Amino acid sequence: MPQRLSLFEPLFATALLWAARTYFACDQQALSRKFRFVFRGLRTFEATARWANFIRESRLGLDVSSIALLLEQIHRPHYDRRFDAVRRADFLIGHFRAIKTKLSPGSHDRLLQDQHLHLGKIVGKQGSTYDVRLTLNSQFSKEGSICLCLFRNDEHLLTLALSLGRQVGPADGDQAIFIGCIQSTNREPREQLRIATRELHGIQPRLLVMHALRAVANVWGVERIEGVASANHPYQQRPSYRDRVRIDYDAFWELVGGHRCESGNFSIPLISEFKDISAYPSDKRNEHRKRQALFKELADQIASTLSGAQPHCDVVKYPSHPDLHPSPI
Repeated sequence: MPQRLSLFEPLFATALLWAARTYFACDQQALSRKFRFVFRGLRTFEATARWANFIRESRLGLDVSSIALLLEQIHRPHYDRRFDAVRRADFLIGHFRAIKTKLSPGSHDRLLQDQHLHLGKIVGKQGSTYDVRLTLNSQFSKEGSICLCLFRNDEHLLTLALSLGRQVGPADGDQAIFIGCIQSTNREPREQLRIATRELHGIQPRLLVMHALRAVANVWGVERIEGVASANHPYQQRPSYRDRVRIDYDAFWELVGGHRCESGNFSIPLISEFKDISAYPSDKRNEHRKRQALFKELADQIASTLSGAQPHCDVVKYPSHPDLHPSPI
């Protein structure tokens, strides 16, 4: 049986002390919340110390309030409600290490500072612009670490929350994108989505965002896409939160070609499948061609925007203590 690590082991104590001091320095957090963070940190000290040490050593260049939000993610459900604190630490560290290799230094830093990275833009029937952006949105911090968003005329329409990391299981080691949420705007969502579908020649905005995600995955060399099952969604952790999940994720993943995999979540195809044009009635084929053209235009723009990104030149250096290293995921 492996020896249990002590709370008073010097490197763990140093990481926890740094986390507590940083969190207490955040004026936006109430005093009760600060003490709750310390209590939870002591209860999950191994995972908290590993996560805090990663943030400290990474030198992300964020302000205190942003670092405080990152620190507390280890104590909350993230992506899959079945993850314990240690698995969350591995998952979060895996994401931040991976995303740093996919974006140029400037893009990586802008994303961490919650600036929008514009990936591609198409124009609808009535001249409305639909652009896809990569953002960091703390509103969806339980579902994913970054967001792929669709905007219509600079107004938010749809968000897909995701994380980047490595698969665990039979495909252990495969780089994967994990989708934890897809949510539409809160302002007259049905009407806004209906208008968008009509302007996009019948393309549902949620399917357009999934096509954009596949384009991102292709550029990044991702080998798998996984979507969280409804039963494993982080908001299923507490009964009082369950009414916040208003979408049947299982049905949506099946709609985009997904199937349930060994993890209990859904494996989603990396390539969008389209019906052959001969399958459509002759009076519908022109609309189908226009949809295909929009899909291709957006995918080409995303490829052009992201293909020039080089791995970040700064490599995170870990202390020589193995217990503070993130476990491989």
